[in-house]
Amino acid sequence: MTQDSMIGRLSLRKARGRRACAAALSVLLAGGILVARVWPVAADTGDKIGWSAITDPRKRVFLIYVPTAGAPRALNFACLRDVDNLTVYSEGVAGNLPSGPATLTMSNGDARYDVAGNIAPDLISKLPTFTGELADDKRTLGGISAKLLPILQGSGPIIYEISAGTAPDGILKSPSSIPVRGLAAPLAKFKSICFGP
Repeated sequence: MTQDSMIGRLSLRKARGRRACAAALSVLLAGGILVARVWPVAADTGDKIGWSAITDPRKRVFLIYVPTAGAPRALNFACLRDVDNLTVYSEGVAGNLPSGPATLTMSNGDARYDVAGNIAPDLISKLPTFTGELADDKRTLGGISAKLLPILQGSGPIIYEISAGTAPDGILKSPSSIPVRGLAAPLAKFKSICFGP
């Protein structure tokens, strides 16, 4: 074996090693980004009962409602301003609703908002979770406030129900009532980050 062929083999091994390291780093990086993106979706044993807002220095805010200690997050509005995305989650969907297309209907007084989405097991909690994308670009995000804020700022309880299929008249989860008591301060923080300048 000549010195040139040995150097060629070593170079080939180094290149393969670099590619393997790059591939492993890519997987870890993608996994880290995935975990960072969905972390606030999953119920946390430290979640405050009632309404709360979790913020992130990247201009992200999560408006969360937890009905009782240790319960899944009944509503989670995840606003990621750094990527102009707003998604609503309802974790621990009860009833016999199948995985697949679903509609979340929220109302408060005369205000009503239907959100198309899907029910599937959450990647972290494994609970059946409704996920509905409200906005995925800056223009859409700017227009959502006119639909969503009347629900969140109304004086009565927020009524929400989830139905299977893409129309709100499918198989229904029993309507649930969420009080607005304690919502004002977390909502102010949510609005300033999600719909502010």
